[in-house]
Amino acid sequence: MLTITPMYKTKECIKFIKKNLSLTVLEDFHKLMLLLSTLEPSKKTHYHKLSEWSAPIDAYIRKMLDKNGFVNANVVSNNKRPNVMFWWHIHSLDACYSPSLVTNVSNHHASASSRNEALKIELKLIEEALKTSGRNHD
Repeated sequence: MLTITPMYKTKECIKFIKKNLSLTVLEDFHKLMLLLSTLEPSKKTHYHKLSEWSAPIDAYIRKMLDKNGFVNANVVSNNKRPNVMFWWHIHSLDACYSPSLVTNVSNHHASASSRNEALKIELKLIEEALKTSGRNHD
């Protein structure tokens, strides 16, 4: 069985989860995972339909940031809101590798489909951290 090593930003998100007792994001997080499973991203390379794939993901994350009180350019306020910081971690993920090849690839070579699969893998690792932390109240 292949073991996937989390990306650096995924590891940072998992560390954040383990340090924060008041996260209440699991239900909304599952909705993001469901969104990814409903997308039909392009398998062509060189940014083919990449915007069409990323737009609904970005819109959902922005919605979660707003829902949890994100204030643009207000680091002090945002740092006091664990749910905001969780979604900021999710926003910062840049899963860009080819799960079928199990290798990192240049951004312009990764299809929207490969990015979608890579993001699913990273989010699954984050989901496990949320579930095992025992600290999520959804």
